Amino acid sequence: MQAQNGDQNSKRRCEALASDRSLSALISALAAAANAPIAGLSVSSGGRLHCGPVTGLEGGWRSTKSALCARVIRQRKSITTSSMTLTGPAGDKVLHGRARARSYLGIPVDTDSFGVVCAFVADTRARKWKASEISAVERIAGSLSSQIGTTSALIRHNPAGELLDPDEFIECTSRLARVGTWSLDAASGEVRWSDEVKRIHEVPLDFDPSSLNEAADFYPGEAGVTIRALVARALERGEGYEIELPLITARGRRIWVRSICICVVHNGKCTALRGVFQDITARRVAEERYRLLAESTDDLVTLTERCGMPIYVSPSVERALGWTSDELSHSSWKSCFLSDDHEAFQRIQQRTLAGDRAHARLRAKTKSGGFVWLDVRAAPVAGARGEIEHIAWACRDATQQIFVEDWQRERIGILEMLLTGAPLQATFDRLVRSIEAIKPGALASILLAEEREGQIVLRDAAGASLALEYRAASDGLLAGPTAGSCGVAAHERRRVISADLWSDPNWEPPRDLLKKLGLRSCWSEPFFASDGTVLGTFAIYGTKPGAPDEPEIHLISEAAKLCALAIERCRSDEAIRAGVCDLASARDALEAHGRELLRRNEELANSISESERLRRQAELDSIVAQELRRRADEANRAKSDFLANMSHEIRTPMTSILGFADLLADSETRPENNAEFVRAIHRNAEHLLTVINDILDISKIESGRVSIERIECSPTTIIHDVASLMTGPAAEKGIGLEFAFADSVPPTVVTDPTRLRQIAINLVGNAIKFTEKGRVRVLLEYEPDAMLPPLGALILRVQDTGIGLSTEQLSGLFEAFSQADPSTTRKFGGSGLGLAISRRLARLLGGDISATSTPGRGSEFVARLKCRIAEANHSIEQGIGSPNPPATQAISGRILLAEDGPDNQRLIVHLLQQAGAEVETVTNGNLCIKRCFERVNAGNPYDLILMDMQMPVKDGYETTREIRAAGYTRPIVALTANILTEQRRRAIESGCNDMIEKPIDRQRFLRVCREWMSVSQTESRAAA
Repeated sequence: MQAQNGDQNSKRRCEALASDRSLSALISALAAAANAPIAGLSVSSGGRLHCGPVTGLEGGWRSTKSALCARVIRQRKSITTSSMTLTGPAGDKVLHGRARARSYLGIPVDTDSFGVVCAFVADTRARKWKASEISAVERIAGSLSSQIGTTSALIRHNPAGELLDPDEFIECTSRLARVGTWSLDAASGEVRWSDEVKRIHEVPLDFDPSSLNEAADFYPGEAGVTIRALVARALERGEGYEIELPLITARGRRIWVRSICICVVHNGKCTALRGVFQDITARRVAEERYRLLAESTDDLVTLTERCGMPIYVSPSVERALGWTSDELSHSSWKSCFLSDDHEAFQRIQQRTLAGDRAHARLRAKTKSGGFVWLDVRAAPVAGARGEIEHIAWACRDATQQIFVEDWQRERIGILEMLLTGAPLQATFDRLVRSIEAIKPGALASILLAEEREGQIVLRDAAGASLALEYRAASDGLLAGPTAGSCGVAAHERRRVISADLWSDPNWEPPRDLLKKLGLRSCWSEPFFASDGTVLGTFAIYGTKPGAPDEPEIHLISEAAKLCALAIERCRSDEAIRAGVCDLASARDALEAHGRELLRRNEELANSISESERLRRQAELDSIVAQELRRRADEANRAKSDFLANMSHEIRTPMTSILGFADLLADSETRPENNAEFVRAIHRNAEHLLTVINDILDISKIESGRVSIERIECSPTTIIHDVASLMTGPAAEKGIGLEFAFADSVPPTVVTDPTRLRQIAINLVGNAIKFTEKGRVRVLLEYEPDAMLPPLGALILRVQDTGIGLSTEQLSGLFEAFSQADPSTTRKFGGSGLGLAISRRLARLLGGDISATSTPGRGSEFVARLKCRIAEANHSIEQGIGSPNPPATQAISGRILLAEDGPDNQRLIVHLLQQAGAEVETVTNGNLCIKRCFERVNAGNPYDLILMDMQMPVKDGYETTREIRAAGYTRPIVALTANILTEQRRRAIESGCNDMIEKPIDRQRFLRVCREWMSVSQTESRAAA
């Protein structure tokens, strides 16, 4: 009997829950929070399951079999599914079979009276439950626990099972849940409020509204109209509602309230409304603060679900990207970024869901079809149970920062081109490509200004991305007040912005062409020389109308300045070259004038008496001295220094050469001395050749014909090479020679290896020459540029313990044909050109050479050479020393030698015949042509013609051209003492296959002859 009474009591308590109007209101709130049509509370009792209160579903008792709510209660854990069936793990006969539910969410709730109960929501469509929906259901489920405890207490105080007074029931649940309840009788229109509702309205507890209108009067303005309309629709259609509205209390205080309404329906008609009422002012104030914070910043603030679906989107997102919050609410936040950045976005998301903050730089799509760079930061947002429920995204526009960084990199590259003397056209092309790379969709153009008959004419200089048709139309544009953008900019000397070319009156003539090419905007910036002259314009064209922003204006201005800098640098280089040429011309004129004065002096000396000659010569010498002094000041004393030094340097070895040649010709000379005499002649001839080469070097430098290479090379290997060359001379003098390398020296740099070697040889050779005892120390260092790390300077220090120099001697040390004093020249020899050549080569390489010295204690020479570290910094092997000369091989064949110098004829014929060749000689071009074709007509042509390029009657260039024009194809090799590059090119262009320089290097001469004769004989055999 007791068991039966217990079952009855349990059944009564479960059914009492179903009739609890406060619980019913909370269940309606549960459905609204999850946006679901079905919601309810399930209690397990006596092996059965009771559902009530419910909405959207018939409640009551049912079996625990195939009931998802029973599993929630039994397992004490939440269950979610979006694929409900009649049977199976996700099956529920009542929910799926009767209510047609497809998706389900059940939350276990611990209570003191009923143990674990299940609060659930369900939907008739398949859906994945959002984290925010699960969190809302959990919060309301927590309120259910206290409300169920209140209901249970009321039942315990009424053991007889008498019907509880509804008002008492509502007041009890309101106090415990801290949520007010209200009701409206449809028939009478009577409105009843719980005490909690009265406290929220700040009215006396004995106050009752007389009607709906009196209750609605607490809502101001549109809020009152809204609540009346919602109540009317609920009574008419039986549709509940949930809404948050502003309210003015009886004391005039403005608050926010949340009202939830459910309909009591009987026989298909709404008979009453029941609802809950809650003060949400604190929450709304907090939300408003956060909203104002998010909306007052330019950062793009977004709050998303775990899966990335947006919950909140700040207005700054629409301002920056163009997408509205409604448009973004239907897609993942990830979809706003470029597909190439989705992988990086997912890494941020995964790291944030693991509880860490994450950061990356990504590209977000704009509604207009472009993109912006964003610095994206993500932070996890945890729920009440500590689980990550949301992700807060704060993004800052980094487009301008990226823009500036890209431009700075390109600007450094262009400045490096200017520093290394790159051609002007290459610099312009690089600048145009750089602008177009950092500003996608832009087309850049450079026009250069010319003055023609008092007008400025703009000529096309760069703009590879613009159509050739448009560039041709722009070339030759006359600057004027209506000449497009560039023409106006050059005419008015100001920046001109044409936001829409299709409507700008200044662009009327080429409008059809602009529409054909799709050009809509043009921003032009003039650039000027240092004297204010207009040099040209830099322009950026766009395919869309618009004006530049501040960074873009800065970009145009910087680009225009670089154009001006490039032109000024080019003009400066040309002026320097022209000045050097003028100086060389002045020196030549001075020398010619000096020779003329000397000639006149000789004529006068021969026509007058000795005394008159002496008097007149004194007068003439005075005139000559004054004229020479004036001219020498203008040309850096070139004539006197040249005559003095060259006389000594040429006559000294010539004395030895002629003297030993006379001894060899003397019949009384002992044969055993011949070899020594020959070596002396050879040694002095080599010295004479060195002097001549120095003169040619300084001449080429001053005339601007020296070309500087920029290739990768190993500086340490080059200095090792110099060491191998200088060790012998140092050892002969009995002095020490040390070489050291700093750790800072990179393996490879970009510079001119030939000029670096030439400078090092000159400095080290000078140090050895002027050091009688002690040592010479060579140190190679590298100093990077503080502003541009890839650039730097090689520093070569050469220290000696030699004779040293005074301050006065140092001042003229680097002048051409200069040494410390005449005694130095007499004692040590030299042309005085080595240091002058070295300094000028160093300056051509962007550096310089300096010297410090103490007389009697030694000197230090420091060469600083600008260079750049090679991008792929690898070792470059360079051989040290020179290869052994190949062994002489026999030459077989017929050679025609065209040479007018009898001594050179004898020498060359002797060398060739000694090697085994048959040689015939002629002395001018006409004889060469005649002899050549006599042999061709006889069917026995020469295997090789050696052609002297400076012959009487007809020179080698014209002779070679006539032979080639007549169809002769066999090899012709030029012989010339002129080793300038343009002369070599002239010989090759006239038809020569190769060139041999004078004086003749025996091994190279025989090797070249043998190679070309082999080619000729091979072709002859193939033709036969």
